[in-house]
Amino acid sequence: MRTWIRSMAILMIAVLVIPMVGLAEDMKDAPVKKEVVKLKYKNIQDELNPDFDYLADIGEMIDNGRYQKDGHDLLAAAMLLSMAEKTSNKTSQYITAAALLEEVGELAQGQKNAELAKALSDFYAGTFYRANKAKADEFAKLAKEFEATASATRGYGWVKVENFTSYFVDVYIDDWYEGRVYSGYYSYFKIWEGETELYAEAPYTEPYNWYWGPRFIDLYEDETYTWTITD
Repeated sequence: MRTWIRSMAILMIAVLVIPMVGLAEDMKDAPVKKEVVKLKYKNIQDELNPDFDYLADIGEMIDNGRYQKDGHDLLAAAMLLSMAEKTSNKTSQYITAAALLEEVGELAQGQKNAELAKALSDFYAGTFYRANKAKADEFAKLAKEFEATASATRGYGWVKVENFTSYFVDVYIDDWYEGRVYSGYYSYFKIWEGETELYAEAPYTEPYNWYWGPRFIDLYEDETYTWTITD
C-alpha cells in the first residue's frame, strides 16, 4: 500500500512540475542579430540639394525618432523630406517621405496612439504633401478607435524584465519606449491589461544590433509576467 501511495505521489508531482518547467522556458528569449543602417552616416542633403540646409541633420533625426519610437519626430522628418522632394523633384536612395509615412502609420497602430493617428489624418487631408482622402479617413477612424480604447476602464498588470545578457538593453512595450535595464539587473513596468507586445534591443552594437522578441503575451489585471532575456 505504501509503495502504491508513493508511486501516485511521484506521478502527481511529475504532472505538476513538468508543465511548469515548460512554461518557464517559454519566458526566456535568446538574442537575434539584425543589421542596422544608420541614416546619420548618409548624405541625404547632397542627394536632394546641397543648398537645403534644413536637411543637414535629417538622417540623425530619423535615427533618433526610430529608436525612441517617436512618431511625431518621424512625421516632422517626413514633412521636411516631402518638401525637399517636391522642390528638387528628386528622392533619396536611402529614405523617402512615402516610406517614412508608412513607418509612422505602423507606429500609430502599434501604439494605438490617437494623437499620432489624428496628426497623420490631418497631414494626408492637407495639401502640404499630397492629399490622400482614403488615408486621411483611415487614420481619422483609427484615432477615434484609440481614443475610445484609452477612455475605457481597464486594469493594470506588471511586466518584470530580467536582463541576463552581457549588454544593457532598452525595453519597448506595445511600440512605446519604456526604459533601460542594465546587465544583471531587472525592472518592473506597469502596463494596461490585455494583449501586449514585448521587445528589447541592445544599442551601440553597430553595425549589428542584438534584439529580443517580439514576444506577445495576454496580461491580466494585477498579474506579473516575467520575461527573461539571455545571451
